[in-house]
Amino acid sequence: MNKPLSLLLSFFIYTFSFSVTAQVNELEDAITPTYNGDNGILEKIIRPKCLTCHSSQLSGESARNFAPEGVDFDTFEGAKQQGNDIVNQAVEFMRMPPNSAFRLNDDEKQAVKNWMMLGFPEETMPTHYIVADQTLISPEVFIINADGNITTKAVIDMGLVGSAPIRFEIQQLEVLDISE
Repeated sequence: MNKPLSLLLSFFIYTFSFSVTAQVNELEDAITPTYNGDNGILEKIIRPKCLTCHSSQLSGESARNFAPEGVDFDTFEGAKQQGNDIVNQAVEFMRMPPNSAFRLNDDEKQAVKNWMMLGFPEETMPTHYIVADQTLISPEVFIINADGNITTKAVIDMGLVGSAPIRFEIQQLEVLDISE
């Protein structure tokens, strides 16, 4: 192989592998719109940006930096109860956290909005396959556009069409009102 072609091929392979690695890292770093999990709202947003004030372990105005007693996000129940306020204060009005250096970036804001749109789930929503009738059950499907916004919410029924590799096809699709 001649040298220019070899260099061009090496450059292409390097560029392609760098691009794939960047995409994989982006997926690994993506915030899951659930409370728990390594990439969940608690670990990626609440723990580093909210718990210095909104922890049930803190008491007194000075320790809580004037955060109201009982407005705590270190438990799922507390965060879910305050979920709409979290979205309003941290995403819509950008008042929280009060130190602007710790404010939510665009990806974090979108993850919190998606968490709200999904109904503030604690864990990943279950999906399972029933062998008897070869049906894949997925409670809800959320379609996210390139900007990370949930644009469509639907319920689907899928049937098995191939077993090697496993393939399903949509048997029925019911689009739901996104404001539900």
